[in-house]
Amino acid sequence: MTPEELKQTLDGLKARFTDDKEHNLQILRDFCATLSDSPEDMAALSAIAHFAAAEYPDADVQALTEKLSQAITDFHNKLTQAQMLAKERNFEAAASLFAEITGDLTPKDDPKQRRLAFSHPFEEMLFRAQDKDPRPIVRVSNLSQVIFYQYGTILLELRRLEDARTAFNHCLTLNPIDVRAMFELGEIAKLEQDFDGLRALMVRAHPLIFTRHMLARYYRNQAFLANFEAKMSLAVAMVYVSLDYEESPLARAQLNALAKIKGVNLTRPKTDDVKALVQGTDIVLGPSETVYHLALSIAQSTRKQHPQIAKMALSIAYDITHYQPLLKEIAQLGG
Repeated sequence: MTPEELKQTLDGLKARFTDDKEHNLQILRDFCATLSDSPEDMAALSAIAHFAAAEYPDADVQALTEKLSQAITDFHNKLTQAQMLAKERNFEAAASLFAEITGDLTPKDDPKQRRLAFSHPFEEMLFRAQDKDPRPIVRVSNLSQVIFYQYGTILLELRRLEDARTAFNHCLTLNPIDVRAMFELGEIAKLEQDFDGLRALMVRAHPLIFTRHMLARYYRNQAFLANFEAKMSLAVAMVYVSLDYEESPLARAQLNALAKIKGVNLTRPKTDDVKALVQGTDIVLGPSETVYHLALSIAQSTRKQHPQIAKMALSIAYDITHYQPLLKEIAQLGG
């Protein structure tokens, strides 16, 4: 429940108030009893409890605060337990708990507005820079998105692919540019041997990537697709490009697998040869120009009044390019 929705809710409840304090408190108790254990509803319950305590300081609001305290404790205990079970690779038990946790979290479509959650400030800037939907955006906590992502990875481990797909699509409903969710959907596509689906996801993801880790993962997936198409020189090239962004045992494993294929040349290709290999494909060499130029634009417009935002944007631009002059600009912005 957003602040505006909470205000509307409280206004509606107060419209039913009388001069009888106990009557009014009961209206609040009855409404709170209808709330779920979701993070948003718990935030609403907290606000209503504070309202009741301020409006009626001599009243007993223990019923409201006890429900709030117990619900929050139960929710976080269950989430912590589920995460521990997943860490212990007890995926069946973890999935069972996550199923309970996510019961009240499923995002609902709203024709009037979009309830979105972003994990990083740059994500929201990137989204707004290309958003064409006229509906207003209401920022909500990203906890639900995080939970759906964790649940999806567990379901993927269990090979419950349809359920995992649903969880990752919920992530994308809450954050339409969640690249991590796109890559996990790509893992499902691999298991289903849906190579066109994987390729489409990579085309969708690349313009949104703003970390070296995800760029490396993008090129490892391109190597996977090239291998499937028996384009071995392209596969080798893409593994080496991925290693330019991240030294990963996964990339080394790909090279080892390619080495076992007769006739494959594992020599690192020259830059011009790599460019020639990707001609006529949908593979993009290097980071997204959209991301890079947006980061520079944000830095330019914020460096005087909001230097920390400028530093964050320049750090992203440097991370994806390792363009050395950017380090000097970052240093000039201070700590």
